[in-house]
Amino acid sequence: MKDLPQSLRRIWEIISGDEYPAAQQRFGRPWPIYAPPRWLSDGELNPIARTEILRQLEPFLHFKARSVAMKELEDRELSSESERRISYYVEVQVGLAARDHVKSIVDSIDNDARRIHLLADLADDLTSLLKKAIDLFAAAGKANRDDDPSWADQPSISSHPQNRHFHEWSYLIDLVRDSFTAVAQVKPASANALLERWNTIEYPVFRRLVVHGLTEWTLQQQ
Repeated sequence: MKDLPQSLRRIWEIISGDEYPAAQQRFGRPWPIYAPPRWLSDGELNPIARTEILRQLEPFLHFKARSVAMKELEDRELSSESERRISYYVEVQVGLAARDHVKSIVDSIDNDARRIHLLADLADDLTSLLKKAIDLFAAAGKANRDDDPSWADQPSISSHPQNRHFHEWSYLIDLVRDSFTAVAQVKPASANALLERWNTIEYPVFRRLVVHGLTEWTLQQQ
C-alpha cells in the first residue's frame, strides 16, 4: 500500500471511507418529490418538506473509469507516475441525491408563487450544500482556492444560455444565487450576513457569487 502513488492512495481512502459506499446505496434512487403546495404552511416552510428538499439536493462523490484513450493522451505529457492526479485514474463526478429529478425540483421551485419566501428560508442551507459539493471536488483534487469546476459547468453566474447544466450539481449555483435575491427582498437585513459568509469560503465560485450579489444589490438600491 505504501508503494502506491499518492493519487491512488487517495482514491482508496475515499472509496474505503464510510460515506462513499453509503452514498452509492443511499443515493441510488431518488425519494418522492414534494409537490409545491406542501412546501409552505401559514407562510413558513414545512419542516418536513424542508428536510426532504435539502435531502434531494444533497451532494455525493462518485468515481467512474477513465477511457484508455484519455490515459494514453495524458501519458505523453507526464514524465513520471508520481505526477498523475486522481483524475488520471478515474473520472470524478459530484451528483445530487435526486439525480435526473433535480431539474424538476428546481423548476417546481421556480414556478411556485411563493418562490421568493422559499428561497429566502433555504438560503443558508443551500449555501452549505454548494460548499459541500465543492469540498467533495477538492477531496478528489478537482478544486482548491484558485480553481473549481464552476468555471466549466457554470460559465456565467447570471442566468445565461451558456449555462447548460450538463452536471446536476451546478443547479445549486442557481439556487444559491437566487436565494440571495430572495433574502435581499424578504429580509434585507440578513443579505449582508449571507454575502459575508460567502466571502469566507475560499473557492472561486463563492467569490463569483459575492461579486454577482454586490452588483445586484447595488442595482436594486439605485
